[in-house]
Amino acid sequence: MDENRGSPRTPVSSPFFRSGGGRSGSSRSRPVPPSKGEGGFTLIEILAALMILAFTVTTALGVFSRGIALERSAELVHDASRLARAVQQRVVEEAWIGDLGEALPPPRRGLALPEFPGMVYDLEAEIDPDRPGEVYVLVSVRWRRQGREVGENFRFLVTRGKPFPVRIREILEGARK
Repeated sequence: MDENRGSPRTPVSSPFFRSGGGRSGSSRSRPVPPSKGEGGFTLIEILAALMILAFTVTTALGVFSRGIALERSAELVHDASRLARAVQQRVVEEAWIGDLGEALPPPRRGLALPEFPGMVYDLEAEIDPDRPGEVYVLVSVRWRRQGREVGENFRFLVTRGKPFPVRIREILEGARK
Protein backbone atom coordinates (compact mmCIF):
# COMPACT_ATOMS: atom_id res chain seq x y z
CA MET A 1 0.00 0.00 0.00
CA ASP A 2 1.13 3.52 -0.67
CA GLU A 3 1.93 5.30 2.57
CA ASN A 4 0.50 8.59 1.41
CA ARG A 5 -2.56 7.52 -0.45
CA GLY A 6 -3.69 4.35 1.14
CA SER A 7 -4.12 2.58 -2.19
CA PRO A 8 -2.10 -0.46 -3.31
CA ARG A 9 0.67 0.28 -5.79
CA THR A 10 3.32 -1.83 -7.53
CA PRO A 11 6.85 -1.27 -6.10
CA VAL A 12 9.52 0.34 -8.29
CA SER A 13 13.13 -0.89 -7.92
CA SER A 14 14.79 2.56 -7.85
CA PRO A 15 15.03 4.26 -4.46
CA PHE A 16 14.68 7.66 -6.14
CA PHE A 17 11.30 6.97 -7.58
CA ARG A 18 8.13 6.01 -5.89
CA SER A 19 5.22 4.77 -7.66
CA GLY A 20 2.61 7.26 -7.26
CA GLY A 21 -0.46 8.33 -8.81
CA GLY A 22 -3.16 10.62 -8.21
CA ARG A 23 -6.59 9.71 -7.14
CA SER A 24 -7.10 8.31 -10.56
CA GLY A 25 -4.77 5.44 -9.67
CA SER A 26 -2.23 6.08 -12.44
CA SER A 27 0.92 4.00 -12.25
CA ARG A 28 3.38 6.69 -13.41
CA SER A 29 6.58 7.18 -11.39
CA ARG A 30 7.57 10.52 -10.05
CA PRO A 31 10.98 11.61 -8.70
CA VAL A 32 11.39 11.65 -4.99
CA PRO A 33 14.20 13.64 -3.38
CA PRO A 34 16.83 11.51 -1.63
CA SER A 35 16.46 11.02 2.07
CA LYS A 36 18.98 12.57 4.45
CA GLY A 37 21.19 9.46 4.51
CA GLU A 38 21.55 9.40 0.73
CA GLY A 39 23.53 12.10 -0.98
CA GLY A 40 25.57 13.00 -3.99
CA PHE A 41 27.80 15.82 -5.13
CA THR A 42 26.36 18.95 -6.59
CA LEU A 43 27.59 20.32 -9.88
CA ILE A 44 29.31 23.19 -8.07
CA GLU A 45 31.22 20.77 -5.84
CA ILE A 46 32.36 18.70 -8.83
CA LEU A 47 33.48 21.82 -10.73
CA ALA A 48 35.37 23.09 -7.69
CA ALA A 49 37.14 19.72 -7.31
CA LEU A 50 38.06 19.72 -11.01
CA MET A 51 39.46 23.25 -10.73
CA ILE A 52 41.61 22.26 -7.74
CA LEU A 53 42.81 19.16 -9.58
CA ALA A 54 43.64 21.16 -12.73
CA PHE A 55 45.55 23.76 -10.68
CA THR A 56 47.50 21.04 -8.85
CA VAL A 57 48.42 19.18 -12.05
CA THR A 58 49.44 22.40 -13.82
CA THR A 59 51.63 23.43 -10.89
CA ALA A 60 53.23 20.00 -10.66
CA LEU A 61 54.00 19.93 -14.39
CA GLY A 62 55.56 23.39 -14.15
CA VAL A 63 57.76 22.31 -11.26
CA PHE A 64 58.83 19.12 -13.05
CA SER A 65 59.66 20.92 -16.31
CA ARG A 66 61.68 23.55 -14.42
CA GLY A 67 63.49 20.76 -12.57
CA ILE A 68 64.37 19.06 -15.84
CA ALA A 69 65.72 22.34 -17.26
CA LEU A 70 67.82 22.93 -14.13
CA GLU A 71 69.16 19.39 -14.29
CA ARG A 72 70.24 19.89 -17.91
CA SER A 73 71.85 23.23 -17.05
CA ALA A 74 73.76 21.66 -14.15
CA GLU A 75 74.90 18.87 -16.45
CA LEU A 76 76.29 21.42 -18.94
CA VAL A 77 78.11 23.33 -16.19
CA HIS A 78 79.57 20.04 -14.96
CA ASP A 79 80.76 19.23 -18.50
CA ALA A 80 82.30 22.70 -18.74
CA SER A 81 84.14 22.06 -15.48
CA ARG A 82 85.45 18.75 -16.81
CA LEU A 83 86.60 20.52 -20.00
CA ALA A 84 88.43 23.16 -17.92
CA ARG A 85 90.19 20.42 -15.94
CA ALA A 86 91.24 18.70 -19.17
CA VAL A 87 92.59 22.02 -20.49
CA GLN A 88 94.43 22.61 -17.21
CA GLN A 89 96.09 19.23 -17.49
CA ARG A 90 97.16 19.94 -21.09
CA VAL A 91 98.51 23.38 -20.15
CA VAL A 92 100.70 21.80 -17.47
CA GLU A 93 101.78 18.80 -19.57
CA GLU A 94 102.64 20.88 -22.65
CA ALA A 95 104.25 23.67 -20.59
CA TRP A 96 102.08 26.14 -22.51
CA ILE A 97 103.00 29.10 -20.29
CA GLY A 98 106.75 28.64 -20.75
CA ASP A 99 109.61 29.07 -18.32
CA LEU A 100 110.33 31.93 -15.98
CA GLY A 101 111.63 34.93 -17.92
CA GLU A 102 109.89 33.96 -21.18
CA ALA A 103 107.02 35.98 -22.57
CA LEU A 104 103.55 34.64 -21.96
CA PRO A 105 101.86 33.00 -24.92
CA PRO A 106 99.17 35.04 -26.69
CA PRO A 107 95.53 34.32 -25.85
CA ARG A 108 93.96 31.49 -27.84
CA ARG A 109 90.32 31.73 -28.91
CA GLY A 110 87.71 29.30 -30.20
CA LEU A 111 89.49 26.08 -29.25
CA ALA A 112 87.62 22.79 -28.87
CA LEU A 113 88.24 19.30 -27.56
CA PRO A 114 86.60 16.38 -29.39
CA GLU A 115 85.49 14.83 -26.07
CA PHE A 116 83.20 17.83 -25.49
CA PRO A 117 81.10 18.41 -28.61
CA GLY A 118 79.28 21.73 -28.79
CA MET A 119 81.66 23.43 -26.36
CA VAL A 120 84.44 25.84 -27.25
CA TYR A 121 86.92 27.53 -24.97
CA ASP A 122 89.29 30.47 -24.85
CA LEU A 123 92.62 30.30 -23.08
CA GLU A 124 94.46 33.26 -21.60
CA ALA A 125 97.34 33.62 -19.16
CA GLU A 126 98.29 36.47 -16.83
CA ILE A 127 101.23 36.80 -14.47
CA ASP A 128 100.60 37.37 -10.79
CA PRO A 129 102.31 40.76 -10.23
CA ASP A 130 103.35 39.84 -6.69
CA ARG A 131 104.81 36.44 -7.69
CA PRO A 132 106.34 36.44 -11.19
CA GLY A 133 106.81 32.67 -11.12
CA GLU A 134 103.08 32.08 -10.86
CA VAL A 135 100.66 32.46 -13.74
CA TYR A 136 96.88 32.48 -13.61
CA VAL A 137 95.31 30.70 -16.54
CA LEU A 138 91.77 31.71 -17.46
CA VAL A 139 89.65 29.17 -19.35
CA SER A 140 86.36 30.57 -20.67
CA VAL A 141 84.05 27.75 -21.80
CA ARG A 142 81.04 28.56 -24.01
CA TRP A 143 78.13 26.59 -25.45
CA ARG A 144 74.71 27.28 -26.89
CA ARG A 145 71.57 26.69 -24.86
CA GLN A 146 68.10 27.49 -26.13
CA GLY A 147 69.49 29.53 -29.00
CA ARG A 148 71.78 31.77 -26.98
CA GLU A 149 75.40 31.49 -25.99
CA VAL A 150 76.15 30.86 -22.32
CA GLY A 151 79.35 30.00 -20.54
CA GLU A 152 81.43 29.61 -17.44
CA ASN A 153 84.87 30.98 -16.53
CA PHE A 154 87.49 28.93 -14.71
CA ARG A 155 90.78 30.23 -13.31
CA PHE A 156 93.67 28.17 -12.03
CA LEU A 157 97.23 28.78 -10.92
CA VAL A 158 100.23 27.31 -12.72
CA THR A 159 103.85 27.68 -11.62
CA ARG A 160 106.25 28.66 -14.38
CA GLY A 161 109.32 26.61 -14.95
CA LYS A 162 109.71 22.96 -14.32
CA PRO A 163 106.93 21.17 -12.51
CA PHE A 164 107.49 20.78 -8.77
CA PRO A 165 108.12 16.99 -8.82
CA VAL A 166 110.76 17.44 -11.54
CA ARG A 167 112.52 20.15 -9.52
CA ILE A 168 112.52 17.96 -6.40
CA ARG A 169 113.91 15.03 -8.39
CA GLU A 170 116.70 17.24 -9.82
CA ILE A 171 117.57 18.53 -6.35
CA LEU A 172 117.73 15.00 -4.95
CA GLU A 173 119.84 13.77 -7.88
CA GLY A 174 122.20 16.74 -7.50
CA ALA A 175 122.59 16.00 -3.79
CA ARG A 176 123.60 12.39 -4.55
CA LYS A 177 126.44 13.41 -6.87
